Amino acid sequence: MTSAQWRAEDEALYQRLTDRRRLQRLWATEGVDAPPPHPRAAGLIALIRETPEGARAATLADEGDPSALQALVGLERLADRRPALLHHLALYHERLARFRGAPDDWRAALGAWAALDSRPDYLRGLADAVAAEGLTPEAKERWAAGAAWQAWERLVGAGERGAAERSKTALLALAVLADTSPIAERAALDEPAREAMAQRAEGARVRILDAALDPIGELIDEAESRPADAEHVSTLEQVVQLWRWAGKPAQVERFFVDRALSIGWELYKAKKFVSLRRLNEVARPLLDAFAARVAVQAREISYASRVAQFMVFRAELEPRLEEQLAAAERAVQVCDTHRNGRLVLADLLAERALRTLEGAPLVGRRAHSERARVDVERARSLWPEKLPRLEQAEAALARERR
Repeated sequence: MTSAQWRAEDEALYQRLTDRRRLQRLWATEGVDAPPPHPRAAGLIALIRETPEGARAATLADEGDPSALQALVGLERLADRRPALLHHLALYHERLARFRGAPDDWRAALGAWAALDSRPDYLRGLADAVAAEGLTPEAKERWAAGAAWQAWERLVGAGERGAAERSKTALLALAVLADTSPIAERAALDEPAREAMAQRAEGARVRILDAALDPIGELIDEAESRPADAEHVSTLEQVVQLWRWAGKPAQVERFFVDRALSIGWELYKAKKFVSLRRLNEVARPLLDAFAARVAVQAREISYASRVAQFMVFRAELEPRLEEQLAAAERAVQVCDTHRNGRLVLADLLAERALRTLEGAPLVGRRAHSERARVDVERARSLWPEKLPRLEQAEAALARERR
């Protein structure tokens, strides 16, 4: 009769089964209504257990407290981690991201993948192990070079597909890609790699936003054969709604200005001021944000004149003089050479000077006269050409000085 012995193979099997239970406990803490990862994913726990800290965390998980294990899985810095552990972490967090749809899950997954991208020998070895002789060495090299970016493309592709309907996935992708510094920090990327990631993210956001804007652009194109009216304004309102939904990106602001300015001019020339006023109100927050950006970002300077013209429209539509002046001032601030802006501002300054003189009391009249003088002189500096209201203000000011 032979006695039972605990062999190395038995210990290995026991640890694999125990790691699977630990993985299930870990997954249960995530609060995700989805089955746990495949049992092979328990390799994540085995790799974590290789350090004393990880071994203690595994023991605590066996005792019913997986929090230490969860903390190790959620590490925010992945420098010097083994490539195999990075691979498991990337797969784990991407699975979480797909089911939970939280930006931080995607940042964790993409950070792990980005860290793995700096380990090309591991990725080449993985290609050899998976494909064996099924791929040429060149094909394996190409796969290894792009493997770590496949998750990125999965997120961007899902964002593109859902952009037209403004899906949660599209919004999630835009949010994750808006700032890649947490991803780069987690992966411990150097400065050139951080910059390359930021540029890749900017290009990905352009793709997603283009997919969201394309249907609206088609509606605008289709309406171009008809005179501008309330229908055109309603279509442009969709752009503003998209701008808000997407987090107020500059790309949507540029699209709006590119497509709306000709419609605004057509409404203005046709004296359809009700529709033009509605366009002005609908687009006010977008245009204010873009005007502020144009004032400080050199890359937007080509839009200065067009944004200024929208401010000129606003100046002619506001109900009160001070609001008109504020809009005209904004136009000249955005583009100090804008001819319409300078003309309208000069005319409004002259109007204010006339009102100041007309309402001047007998006591304190000199102060009113001085305020009118300042407005008239500034108006003339803005517009040295003939301007009837300004000439009236100059004449009234001259009479006041007699």
